[in-house]
Amino acid sequence: MAKHKRVEGELDGEGEPTPVFYPVVIIETIRSKATKTQIFTGRMHYNSFILFDMVPHPVDARSSDLVFDIPPLSFDRVHESHIATSSFPIFRMPIELFSHILTHLSTEDLLALSKVDRDCRRLALLSTFKDVVLCFTPDKFNSFLENTPLSTTAPQSPSSYIASCVRRLTVTAEPFNKIVPNYATVLSEYDDLSLAKIDPSFNRFVECASHVVENSYPNIHILDWDAPTLIPVPTLNSILASPIKHLRFKGATVHDDGCTRLNTSTSALETLCFDVSFTRTHNRRRTPLFFKDILFSSTATLRQLIWIGHLNDDEIVIENDDITFPHLRSLTLDIISSNSDQVVQLLLGPSSRVETLAMDTMTASSRKFFATRGYMSPLRRLCWLNHNQGDLSPYDAIMEFLRANTHLAELHIPGPASPEFLELTLLPTLLQEFNGLTSLHLVWQAPDIYDDALEAVSSIPTLWHVWLSAGNQNCLRNTWEVQHPSILARLSPLTHLKTFALSHDTYKVNAHPLAPRSCDYYASRALPVDLDVSKYLSPTDFDIYQGKNVDFSMGTTHKIEMRRLAWESWHGERMQAIADRYSDRFPSLRWLFIGQLVFTRNIGQSLLLASNPPERDPYLTALQKKMSMTLWRPV
Repeated sequence: MAKHKRVEGELDGEGEPTPVFYPVVIIETIRSKATKTQIFTGRMHYNSFILFDMVPHPVDARSSDLVFDIPPLSFDRVHESHIATSSFPIFRMPIELFSHILTHLSTEDLLALSKVDRDCRRLALLSTFKDVVLCFTPDKFNSFLENTPLSTTAPQSPSSYIASCVRRLTVTAEPFNKIVPNYATVLSEYDDLSLAKIDPSFNRFVECASHVVENSYPNIHILDWDAPTLIPVPTLNSILASPIKHLRFKGATVHDDGCTRLNTSTSALETLCFDVSFTRTHNRRRTPLFFKDILFSSTATLRQLIWIGHLNDDEIVIENDDITFPHLRSLTLDIISSNSDQVVQLLLGPSSRVETLAMDTMTASSRKFFATRGYMSPLRRLCWLNHNQGDLSPYDAIMEFLRANTHLAELHIPGPASPEFLELTLLPTLLQEFNGLTSLHLVWQAPDIYDDALEAVSSIPTLWHVWLSAGNQNCLRNTWEVQHPSILARLSPLTHLKTFALSHDTYKVNAHPLAPRSCDYYASRALPVDLDVSKYLSPTDFDIYQGKNVDFSMGTTHKIEMRRLAWESWHGERMQAIADRYSDRFPSLRWLFIGQLVFTRNIGQSLLLASNPPERDPYLTALQKKMSMTLWRPV
């Protein structure tokens, strides 16, 4: 657990650095990795069985790791009129190299750099504060208000150039039921919802955050609003008045009164992701102005749109047939409404230039699109969001669309599909009619992927990237006992394979007779009964495991912690042995994901663990970044 640290500001004469609190940041912060400054962290609590670990990893609903790194701003952009006088060696290099050097520095390196002199402190802040997380917590809100907002009008003040370093801001909150326990009831019972009906301090937090986004961060590029906040139109106007180019709203409730329009004259968004709901004041037969105003203001600049909705009877009406999106290349429409024909026509009509499409088939509008749209010449990547529809899946509509677009290079179906559809209809069609398919992601609605199915996949010789899965798709309960020898043998014809991934795979272990048998492999973390634990722990850790020089009251806790460390090391060794076999069988393979671990290969080397010690990725973060079509990519 990281310790809390104060944010230090400019050197005060020859004395010690004085604390400086940059805009909208709570006094005490922590730094998670060298690239992000975070304002709040939660402590994980584990319950442990005496011998075996039975609790899985806590789920991070915000998926904070599913973001892409953003480079720091250049030194001359933030400190435009400043002339560096430091004798530190880095300042002898071309200024264009500064940001490249900073990307290789750890948190400790940046802290050490900031203590060298004033110029080094300015340089370190470019990376330290490029990515800021603002988290609302009721018990710290007074401290938040006392330091919000700091003026950035004085160009020589430390807070001024700290604020200028911020490129991405994430606004989030503690689990909302801790803040407003009856929030869901409030939303359902009040048609004319008033902000006063929700915790006033939280409303003030929203107002302050939006005000500072607009006025205090001159170089903000990305805003990720990942909190269940109630947002009125004036707050949206403040956000859109900022210089942001990439915006995501997730979990927010927009208060659209049907009259107030957004001021989008200065908005020119390049990527937009929204998963929002609305208060019940709007007419069900019209589209909230929020959608129209934001979409139409960005027609000339929008490159990626992710629209996640909530299945209901609302009819989405957009009355403008002349609007086009000439630069829109990536589009995700996920259950936006049962009646969304006009939206589909607007974004995927004859003039569409969309190259990557992810779309569900849960609504009549989306099913109609796949059944009737026909050939789309710009389309290269398709992701069918089938949402585990089972026997209700509209396979005929999907196949109609696929047969009309045999030029596709990538096809992903991330939800479970029936083995009969995959093996008797889809895979034969891909083999016979597709000549350039390079990427395939399939999930079998079955406990295993059998040899015939694997041979069908291997019969598509153009594949470079393959992601397969089967069994239960809940990350807390993996059931697919994968048979690697069979996979290696059946997929061997794919000689050009560069990326291969297996998700939700699990493994057997000859564990202690008292080990839990019904628990997930990754949750129980049970070691083989005859394993020499000392081989997987350092001498110091092994002494702790044996209870040497350990307080009696903490003995069991320390023993379990050491067992976890030993299991992770043993599991990594086990997966490395399997990765070696893939490395030998597929010479072109550069990236492998098995056992929740990433393996990579440089030229002339074998596949090796991407991290040492091994760091599992139970939520498939690295895999999604590598292959997913539905990720928000604010680049």
